[in-house]
Amino acid sequence: MSFVDIRFLVFFPLVLIANFLTPARFRWIVLLAASYFFYMSWKPEYGLILLAITVLDFVSALMIGKSDSHAKRKAWLMVSLVGNIGLLFVFKYFNFIFDSISSVFHAFGSDTSLPLLNLLLPIGISFHVFQSISYTIDVYMRRVEPVNHFGKFALYVAFFPQLVAGPIERPKTLLPQFFEDRRFNPELARRGAHLMAWGFFKKLVIADNLAPLVNAAFATPADFPGPTLALAAALFAYQIYCDFSGYTDIARGAANILGYELVLNFNRPYASGSVGEFWKRWHISLSSWFRDYVYIPLGGNRGSASRTRSNLLATFLLSGLWHGANWTYVIWGGINGVYLVIENALAKRGITIGKSLFSVPLTFILICVTWVFFRAETVSGAVSILARIPTGIPEFLSSLTSIDAMRHVLAMDYGLQALLIGVLGIIFMETVDFFRSRGIVHARLSTASAPARYALYVAFAIALVCAGSFGGAHQFIYFQF
Repeated sequence: MSFVDIRFLVFFPLVLIANFLTPARFRWIVLLAASYFFYMSWKPEYGLILLAITVLDFVSALMIGKSDSHAKRKAWLMVSLVGNIGLLFVFKYFNFIFDSISSVFHAFGSDTSLPLLNLLLPIGISFHVFQSISYTIDVYMRRVEPVNHFGKFALYVAFFPQLVAGPIERPKTLLPQFFEDRRFNPELARRGAHLMAWGFFKKLVIADNLAPLVNAAFATPADFPGPTLALAAALFAYQIYCDFSGYTDIARGAANILGYELVLNFNRPYASGSVGEFWKRWHISLSSWFRDYVYIPLGGNRGSASRTRSNLLATFLLSGLWHGANWTYVIWGGINGVYLVIENALAKRGITIGKSLFSVPLTFILICVTWVFFRAETVSGAVSILARIPTGIPEFLSSLTSIDAMRHVLAMDYGLQALLIGVLGIIFMETVDFFRSRGIVHARLSTASAPARYALYVAFAIALVCAGSFGGAHQFIYFQF
């Protein structure tokens, strides 16, 4: 089941009603059952993997908390880490690593091929593994105390709004909420409804309407001139942003309506004036996770300049690998790491990129280059697209004189109306987000009369239904991670 699945429109209201009709002390049972039902609707076996992660980290944290011996505490932490990372390795990286080793053998003339596993990657496994092991690490570091209530810890791992694609919560922020009497809060619910509507707009109106052009350009780049590929790369930047941040808005909104709060995961990332700023605004929960559990333990910026840069590179290479078992993701992470190393070196010399006039468009272009590797199926495919972008400009310009040629060259054969809706949606979104970041949208809504507000809501709902792409069956991009 997905947020854009028609079944969710039945599932969520039923869970909401059941949640608030149930006495507060038993609500965790309703939410836990709903969460497992939500996850197992894809494949029942997924529930066993989720349960195994939960049992492993619940027991490990209890044993860490009970022991005064540093050696025993560390041993139980390693049990948790090895168990969780072992699951990730088997389901996500085993075939990638063994296939890469086989490729090396083939490159040296050997016909040796290592065996591969025929396993289906559980949806969102990287998200709930990271959320779960952050708990055992924090217990080990004495940042939090282990909980004795298995059911509520299981809910922390499996809470359905953010189970599949985050945001990745920490035990300090989400776990205590399940021990509180979270009653229905009209203001929080209203905010949640706004977030859900905005998330559906991003996903259905922008991301899914941009998908046909992006898919066509990346599938057969040789069919299009460079400017079209550059346009596709820029549109993919917005497709993945609206797809992922749209999911996050729906997740945070659903949690708000249920009475819970999830962390902010995106903050207008394409308004960033540097790559460093971008990574403080993009997928904030994952960026902060890697900062706290990888970058800082590696030494962070506490050592020499060269050590700091190697820590940055290592962190971003691991971040790339976290996203997927493909060299395209590793290179994507590596390029972002190189960007930050360069920014770090320039900052040491007093050069701050974020202060220049063209810093925002320059940062967007740099990020779009990395998105080409993220989106392409192979490294050679990504390199081919980037190499073609400066070419075919005369062909592109000449096509603008003919409607039929222009439709093909701009990949409009794949849906002119969808492309225009997607682009207009981007303009509308950026305008609203600009004013919302300055508090203007909230101020206007809070002072508007009830009839005016409800008229706006109805108009927005009609626009969503009319402009949304409902027939494409485009799954959320980050479900694969």
